[in-house]
Amino acid sequence: MDAWLRKTIVAGLLLAGGVCRAAAPDDLLRLEPGALPLVISAPHGGALEITGSAARRGEGLERKPGGFVVARDGGTEELAGLVADALERRLGARPWLVVNRAHRRFMDPNRRPEEAFEDEAAGAVYRRYHDFLTDACTTMRARHGTGLVIDFHGQGSAAGTVFRGTGNGLSTALLARRFGPRAVVGAESLFGELRQRGVVVHPAPLDGVEQAGFTGGYITKHYGAAGGFDVAAVQLEFGARYRAAPVREGVAEVVADAITAHAVTFLGCRRVGAE
Repeated sequence: MDAWLRKTIVAGLLLAGGVCRAAAPDDLLRLEPGALPLVISAPHGGALEITGSAARRGEGLERKPGGFVVARDGGTEELAGLVADALERRLGARPWLVVNRAHRRFMDPNRRPEEAFEDEAAGAVYRRYHDFLTDACTTMRARHGTGLVIDFHGQGSAAGTVFRGTGNGLSTALLARRFGPRAVVGAESLFGELRQRGVVVHPAPLDGVEQAGFTGGYITKHYGAAGGFDVAAVQLEFGARYRAAPVREGVAEVVADAITAHAVTFLGCRRVGAE
């Protein structure tokens, strides 16, 4: 059993009527400090209930992508952990990892606070998620002078496609300023590296307009553009074929290969064994 899962169980998860519940914020999050200028974030894959919290009602919010959504992004929690493990094998250190294990119907980390939760129990989990992300971004900037937040999501519009979300370049402005367009829409960009490895990506061509509804959410906007952290952020919207359990480990290897190549070129990382 993984250490993080054992810690979660010991900390107080219990099975009640077939539903997993947890009381403390850290019981509902997978939080791993990293030594790389990389953060892997997965806000929507969790399935746990929050003790003392009621399902959100979303009064006054639109039911649409980017609005009030309660569906899980199944498989993204697991995929994020696998990619973090694969990056450690390639780069000799771990990325920062922040995974929400609570169900989205209680709390949505990819929304502004006023839209994300409706009671204090859920709010405590939300704040802990973002406190950790804030620490990750400020620490990356201090240690490395740069950083990249990669936000994992799932979408049901195109099973065989991974959509890019950067606000059409707003959340990757740091990379563009330092290295020019090749860092965000070229062959060496993250999505360029994914495409070279056989992943079907959108937009295609890479300098095209991002798909409406998948242009990035609060996490990419806040940490990569508007929050003043001076790091970059990109949202990956994985279709179902990339998140399915039988292929997940292989997909993680491909995604980690692409992130590694991009990080070596633009973030100052070094592959294990590189001179």
